[in-house]
Amino acid sequence: PRGVGPERVLQNRSVIRDAPTRLRLAPPVGSDTFWISEQLDPRGGVRLGLGGELDIATAGELRERLEQLAVPGQSVVIDLRWLEFIDSSGIQEIIREVSAARRDGWELQVDGPMTDQVARTVDLVGARAFLWPNEG
Repeated sequence: PRGVGPERVLQNRSVIRDAPTRLRLAPPVGSDTFWISEQLDPRGGVRLGLGGELDIATAGELRERLEQLAVPGQSVVIDLRWLEFIDSSGIQEIIREVSAARRDGWELQVDGPMTDQVARTVDLVGARAFLWPNEG
């Protein structure tokens, strides 16, 4: 939602105690237009909450963090619910990282719900079947 940026995420972030080294969480990062928050997923992996605008100018921030988390056996979930805008560069980055995870033996899932605008862009570029292959 509007008004939720890195500062608010930092204030609401859960304290992680005794997390295994490979699950060490990074502090929330971002800019005025895009942010990433992290928390442990209930299944033991890492949940990345994306917010704001994921586009050509900010896709590198997501790529950098996912490359750090790309460990065989690791589970990562990307949560799109706070993402207000995504362009084809942002979707391309998510697809590239999902492909890398499938190839390299770590799990990367994309979770919704998502805004209507983000859903329209996902559908426009034809990414829905790739990102959610089990949806009918």
